Amino acid sequence: PSTPWDGDDELRARLGAERFGLVASGRLVLREGGRYRLTVLSDDGVRVRVDGREVLENWTWHAPTRDEVELELAAGEHTLELDYFQIDGAAALALDLDQVSSAA
Repeated sequence: PSTPWDGDDELRARLGAERFGLVASGRLVLREGGRYRLTVLSDDGVRVRVDGREVLENWTWHAPTRDEVELELAAGEHTLELDYFQIDGAAALALDLDQVSSAA
């Protein structure tokens, strides 16, 4: 599985492997509106907002867990925000957005 350090050993050494948090944001442009599946693999807590609206939360201390939610998104630009925390043990963080169906 992916990790919060994305395979960057220097970043992992600077950040450490326990008791840290991460806040990230970005923009994405969808060419087509429709139904999308947001999948997050995390160990430990994770929270995701799309366009300022919380769409997924598993803000718990847990082993690697896959959480999914389906969203209706219009074509155009969207803001994605992710909050994450790592307490101890294994660490995992991956986010995927896949189109399930097109807008009518």
